[in-house]
Amino acid sequence: MVVFTLVISTISFNLFAADFYWVGNSGSWNDASHWALSSGGQGGAGIPSQHDNVIFDNSSVNQPSNILIQQQAFCYAFNFQTNKEIVFSSSSNATLTVNGNFEVNNFYKNEFYGKTIFSSKSPETQIILIELHFWEMLNFMHKQN
Repeated sequence: MVVFTLVISTISFNLFAADFYWVGNSGSWNDASHWALSSGGQGGAGIPSQHDNVIFDNSSVNQPSNILIQQQAFCYAFNFQTNKEIVFSSSSNATLTVNGNFEVNNFYKNEFYGKTIFSSKSPETQIILIELHFWEMLNFMHKQN
């Protein structure tokens, strides 16, 4: 009975991915106070997992800001649609793993010196960039179902 409950809990968790919205200007990716479950909402929603979408919109920042990724950061889709400049920075040992679409505009400034991994099971996954430079290792992985 315990094993059955554990399996259901694991399956249920994967089915309920969330949209995480960045809030509160500059900060660290792994600081839960910068993630909300609605645009412009209250921070403290937790830290996005590999199943969650991350969204940076016009309610994310009200001034040019910096988001620091110090270790590992994960998300399913990465959607950057704000009209305020945000610099993404890191140490060289940081990793950003995106398991779905990656879309950024020209207000996304890349100072990320870690490893970026694009990993997807879907042949329809899109990576949409405007004049973006990657400074370190970039990996593309296609996962089999």
